[in-house]
Amino acid sequence: MKKTLIILVFGISGSGKSTLRDYIIKNTDEIYKLIAVTDRSPRTGEQDKIDKYFLSEMDFFKKKNQGELCIINRLYNTNYAFFKNDFTSGKILLGELHYSAIDSFKAYHQNTILLYIKIKSKEKIIDAIEQRDKNIVNNSIRIKYIEEEKKALYKLEKQGIFDYSFENNYDEESKIKFVGIIKKIIKDYGEKF
Repeated sequence: MKKTLIILVFGISGSGKSTLRDYIIKNTDEIYKLIAVTDRSPRTGEQDKIDKYFLSEMDFFKKKNQGELCIINRLYNTNYAFFKNDFTSGKILLGELHYSAIDSFKAYHQNTILLYIKIKSKEKIIDAIEQRDKNIVNNSIRIKYIEEEKKALYKLEKQGIFDYSFENNYDEESKIKFVGIIKKIIKDYGEKF
């Protein structure tokens, strides 16, 4: 059976993780989205089973207790996890993850590549956060944690945790460069296995 390769993107809230992930998945046939499971409500425009698997808190813990979920993480008063069967799919999966779950993810699935998405402008991040969710309370929580996330990710980068890094300028050129990095990762992976 072909091993499952998982490429995880990291970055502070609003750094473009979802946008870049969705762009490459839309423009290639070999990469699939690793979809998280959560007990939060969908944001405006999000769709169940496409953006995330949206479950009630009761259903989330029912699936957890039945052994269907792995790598459970709590973030911003919300539970996140993944379905275990995705890890044995034999596909190339591209997902996003909060940096606090890196160790548990890598312990569960060692065939994982970590990609850090960096940005220069804090203003662009705040704008991106406000554009994707019109809930002022949710946005204020995310904006409050920007500096904390930035420091934590910078520290992880200095420790050499990430396999690749990429600077997002929120433009078409950035999307094209991102595709190039993902293709390089897949090529490097293919040479190892």
